[in-house]
Amino acid sequence: MCNGETGRAAQGGAIVILKPAALSPTLARPWLHRELSLRLADDASNGRTMAMLDRPSQSFFAPASASATAGAAYILIHRSGDLRSNIPSDAMQPMHRFEVPANQNPTADSGSPTLPFSLATKLNLYVGETGVIGRRASLVMADQVLGEGVIGWN
Repeated sequence: MCNGETGRAAQGGAIVILKPAALSPTLARPWLHRELSLRLADDASNGRTMAMLDRPSQSFFAPASASATAGAAYILIHRSGDLRSNIPSDAMQPMHRFEVPANQNPTADSGSPTLPFSLATKLNLYVGETGVIGRRASLVMADQVLGEGVIGWN
């Protein structure tokens, strides 16, 4: 939007829109059919970072889905923010890596498309050497990059 007008009110924290990777879908490999958002916010109650990840479906991160695809889903935050290049060579040593918890009982879920979870550590939600703003983020499952985006202000 132009001239200081925005389409929505600022919510604070950080957000990354994970766009589907350019992979051809197969039955043996998970894939995204739409963009997902990952929102990050400071959790003052425990000093950690709270993450809220959209799900393509309530069962997407269920244990059966994870075991069928040979592993859990996780988010990588890379040191670079360049989406034009292939996954950086530091992908095996990202700035941050955290697992997306499996939804243990998707049928008893509240119906919310968002999966909230607390990270084990606190992320620095700002720009700078240790900050995550401007960094490339990847959603990975079964050793395949499902989606990528750049972290920005929310």
